[in-house]
Amino acid sequence: MQRIIQSLTDRHLLSGQEAAEGRVVSLHTILRSYYYADLGPDDRKTLHRRAGAFYEKEQPDPLLAIEHFLRAGEIEHAAELATADVMAFINRGQAHALPRLLVRFADHPLSDFLRARLILTAGEIHQFDSASEAAQVSYRQVLELAQRLPPTPARRSLIVRACQRLGDLLSDQAPAEAKIWLDRGLEEVGADSGLERADLLVTLSTVQIAAGDWAASREAAQTALQETPNLPDQLWMRAQLNLGIVASALGDLDGAIGHTSQAAGARAADARRFLARDCRDEPGTRHLHPGRLGRRHPEADRSQ
Repeated sequence: MQRIIQSLTDRHLLSGQEAAEGRVVSLHTILRSYYYADLGPDDRKTLHRRAGAFYEKEQPDPLLAIEHFLRAGEIEHAAELATADVMAFINRGQAHALPRLLVRFADHPLSDFLRARLILTAGEIHQFDSASEAAQVSYRQVLELAQRLPPTPARRSLIVRACQRLGDLLSDQAPAEAKIWLDRGLEEVGADSGLERADLLVTLSTVQIAAGDWAASREAAQTALQETPNLPDQLWMRAQLNLGIVASALGDLDGAIGHTSQAAGARAADARRFLARDCRDEPGTRHLHPGRLGRRHPEADRSQ
């Protein structure tokens, strides 16, 4: 088989290139276009469906999977993949390619719920790109669409996520408005403790730091830590960092050092795990936590 592949490559019928998973060969562009044009519509969809399944499960590449499922006519499945985890695209360096696929859903009939999820994902990409106005427009559209949906846990999660994103987005420039959105998210969550509530509380703690409300910030961060002991590392570090900032502002030097040291120690351990796990990833790959979409902490510059 290798000899055949090499022979076809030597005759420029196949092209080869090195990738993270090894050497990848494909048909020459002219030949690919010729054979593709020779296929009937049903055959094309079948092959795209197979390719989509391959890039979804066998060799994960969400962008390619979405592309193939769109071409296969599997629009709802493509939308679900596009909205499942925005950080997967950011971490693969595909954040700027994703919007070009998102606009292709506009001409397809979708449920209000899937449409809202697509808009939410677009807003998260805008936020990652620091396009604040565009992100706000997207999040507000999500909340408008959510009003049409029946009261289900999925609807609640959609509203909570949009509120958390708006709160985070506005935490520096408009802390009072940010608090309104976070309070709305907390109202949706209710008394249920869990990751959604913890994320809202830690973001609220950050907003209250920006507003200078030290006691409320400390209470929010402590509540998140107490209610959800097994927070994801990045969220736990944000809570510890906020407690350190509050302690420093209140003159508690030992508390400031203690909380900040815990956050720094966890960050160092996280970095070691990242290097051990991802040293073979593509250059430039970033692994970010969804809570703040790569933004700096509002007090980061003051601590330097």
